[in-house]
Amino acid sequence: MDCVQFKISDIKYGWIFATIETQEEQIAISNSYLGGLQMPRVFLKAIIELLDKKEHEKWICWHGESNSYIWYLKVKDESLELCIYEGGSSFGLPLEGELLSKMTEVSRMILETNTLLYLFAVSICDALKFYSYGKGYDIWQSSRYKDLFPRTELSQLRKLLRGRR
Repeated sequence: MDCVQFKISDIKYGWIFATIETQEEQIAISNSYLGGLQMPRVFLKAIIELLDKKEHEKWICWHGESNSYIWYLKVKDESLELCIYEGGSSFGLPLEGELLSKMTEVSRMILETNTLLYLFAVSICDALKFYSYGKGYDIWQSSRYKDLFPRTELSQLRKLLRGRR
């Protein structure tokens, strides 16, 4: 089982730049506000629903401007199967839902790993927590995501994580 970390490397203008790191590799992904303005909220909600066992699998899409990153997250017990596909144009793609699975038939898989859901969720929480106050919040507020910080979802995730320690 891999130790998988989610990190936000930068937020500039209308972009969120992130990395997903395993012991063996690191992939870089981005999300553009064009079509993906709600992605931080959708991303956190997906993780919350998996942790809370309301869902066992989720399909989400990070929107680049000329590409897309389609995520497949599947939970069994405490393990998370994570697959990320580099899709084509994100134009017209939904941010979430099973329709995204059809897009992976012609997409290249750029990451396939298994990890503990709890530890992956902690890394997501830590990455976003930096942007919830102080200098990080100023960075967020100077981007196109201004006033769209997923405060409610981050609070829910933090509460869920505290209850599972």
